[in-house]
Amino acid sequence: MTKIRQGYTNEEKRTAFQDVRSGSKVEDVHKIRNISVRTLNRWVNAAESGKTPDNKRRGPSLHLTPDAETSIYEWVIARQMSGFPVGRQVVIRKASEVAMLTDNQGIRDRWYRRSITRHPALTIRRSQGVSKSRDVVTNSDVVTLFWSLGKA
Repeated sequence: MTKIRQGYTNEEKRTAFQDVRSGSKVEDVHKIRNISVRTLNRWVNAAESGKTPDNKRRGPSLHLTPDAETSIYEWVIARQMSGFPVGRQVVIRKASEVAMLTDNQGIRDRWYRRSITRHPALTIRRSQGVSKSRDVVTNSDVVTLFWSLGKA
């Protein structure tokens, strides 16, 4: 039977390490904080060798830094607010341009899908066709709108 791995927050790690560093025995900290002795020893050894026991992101490195991705997110929101929403290809092209500045690798569709999940305010939208009769604005339509706004 496999053991389910328990995660610890960075704050829990720091406080447990500070307890050990301040002179408490590892076994005592283990009993108080409910963190295994082996894990505590690993954190202490890592800290003594100059490494931090903080949680790190697993997996391959990101194509874009969090700041760059936030900038692209804000750009998309600004375009939507100004009435010029951008589509999937435009977002991928802009992100690819930013990524080429840092690591000479482009951005693909997979990044776009994951970015949408990281930023729930953004949604994948499909444009809807508007019939020509609804799309056409005539001079009489503008005059009618003008007088209706003037009465209000």
